[in-house]
Order: sequence, then C-alpha cells, then structure tokens
Amino acid sequence: MNTSSQKVALVHSLGSKTTQQGFSLLEILVVIAALGIILSVTLGVFRAPSSRLYANDVNALLQQARFQAIKHDEAVAVVWDATDQAMVTRLNSGGAVSCSSLDTTELSKKPLTDYRKLSVKTTLEGNGLLWLPNGQIRGCNGGSGSGSLTVTDERSSLILNISATGKVSIP
Repeated sequence: MNTSSQKVALVHSLGSKTTQQGFSLLEILVVIAALGIILSVTLGVFRAPSSRLYANDVNALLQQARFQAIKHDEAVAVVWDATDQAMVTRLNSGGAVSCSSLDTTELSKKPLTDYRKLSVKTTLEGNGLLWLPNGQIRGCNGGSGSGSLTVTDERSSLILNISATGKVSIP
C-alpha cells in the first residue's frame, strides 16, 4: 500500500472513532421550550377555580364585617354593588342602621376585576345584609338577612348560603 493512502485511511479511521459527549446548545433549548409549553398548559388545570377563590374571600369578608360591627359598636353593611361589580363593607356612623352608602365609611371592597371571568347573582334582601353591633344579622330591607350569593366562572358555579343566624356555608 502507498503511504499516502495509509495516511488517508488512518485519518478516516481516527475521525470515525471520535465520539461527542454532552448535548448541543440547540438540543438543550428545544427541550426547555417543550417543557415550558407542557407546564403552561398543565398549570392552568391545577389552579383553583376563580369562583372558589372569590367565594372564600367573600366568606372572610362577611366574618370580618361581623367582627368590625362588634368591635366598633356600630352596624356594618355588606352590600353587593352592581355598578362597581364588587362586594363592599361599610361602617355606619352615628348609630344609623342602614345599607345605603350615605353616612358610611367604606371598610373594604372585593371587586370581580381581581378575579378571572366571574359573574355574581344574589338573593340577599336589598342586595346585602347588615351586621348589628350585638353580632346578629339583618337583611338590608329589615328581614332575616338570609339569602345566597351565586358565583360562577368558566369552570364551576358555587353558592354561598347565608343563614338567618349569619352562618355562611359553601357546599
């Protein structure tokens, strides 16, 4: 054999025996992009429904309003404000027992805009209830204060039942 052909054969055999170790940058980027897509799709499934989150927040709002009524020795109204699309708590001043926004101080507000695609329907008397300073509940129209609030999002619907004693249940 010719020495030049031996050199070519030797170089060819050496080139075929070299192996690559590790991953190229392109392969790593493709895997990271695929994992990102998979995670973004699956995380939406495991997130709590907006209706559940809002129902829990309104439940906490109702309990806080009762506490505020007892603490301040003034009536506190919890009212669904259809124009603002929010559940609002108001502290009545000067011994007034009313759900109107006159002579009141807004304590807190839970707007629907803080949550994704929600709608609310209420069967509360006068769209709200009133916590009296003694911890009892009354409807805005003077009734028992019992009623319900139906919270619906794109995946589920929840009903907050409010009893005449002020107990809130979310089935």
